Amino acid sequence: MFVVDAFLGNFDRHNGNWGYLVDAKTVQTTNATIFDCGSCLLSQAVDNIMNKINANIEKLQRKITQEKGFLT
Repeated sequence: MFVVDAFLGNFDRHNGNWGYLVDAKTVQTTNATIFDCGSCLLSQAVDNIMNKINANIEKLQRKITQEKGFLT
């Protein structure tokens, strides 16, 4: 999931953003669906910044890799 978040620009993924489902009868645990993806795709950028970044794919790639700490 961390790798996918890097491509989507989700800088808010951390170990507190995981959920588990527990069957009370069998006490069996499974991973819950993915949640807390509100930071994906540069959601906090204002429109003029988003337009500038989207106009240049290289800038978008640098933004994603720098925020997640990959390939820097």
